[in-house]
Amino acid sequence: MAQLDEGLVSQARELRIIISRAAEDGIAQAIKAERKRAFTSIA
Repeated sequence: MAQLDEGLVSQARELRIIISRAAEDGIAQAIKAERKRAFTSIA
């Protein structure tokens, strides 16, 4: 599995961002975008 960019992780820690929550949100957003892209390519 790929490692996270240490600069991003450092900034997230400074801003007290919950990294696991941010990752989960990003994955959910990527899934939504891919499903939309896949749906529009067959429609």
